[in-house]
Amino acid sequence: MSALLGRSGEARLVLIGEATHGTSEFYRLRARITQELVRQRGFTIVAVEADWPDGARVDDYVRGDGSPKGEPFEAFARFPTWMWRNREVLSFVEWLRGHNARETDPTRHVGFHGLDLYSLFTSIRLVLDYLSKIDPEAARI
Repeated sequence: MSALLGRSGEARLVLIGEATHGTSEFYRLRARITQELVRQRGFTIVAVEADWPDGARVDDYVRGDGSPKGEPFEAFARFPTWMWRNREVLSFVEWLRGHNARETDPTRHVGFHGLDLYSLFTSIRLVLDYLSKIDPEAARI
């Protein structure tokens, strides 16, 4: 693993892909690489190919800011089990939650964020809600 991490040098952004969605081995290796980036290099953001509002619910869970209703993967209920709602991702999310709970420095807590906007109107509403709190003028625009 150290040789693989060494290839990223001093990069602040590391992209980890996969050859196919839903392959357990890829999901586990991606989680392991990400865990080492967090532990050894201090990475604090995990951005995934998932819907932004769903990722935000998982982010609340891993940060301990919210208690999921039922299983944490109800956030990904739209996705098939082989995409995000599977045991490999659940295990990784639980690791993130445990890491954040143990980390006393809040600036080193790791967030989980979806980058896709499949649910366009829900995403727009959430962005406007956020802007209303921090920049009401921008929200009005």
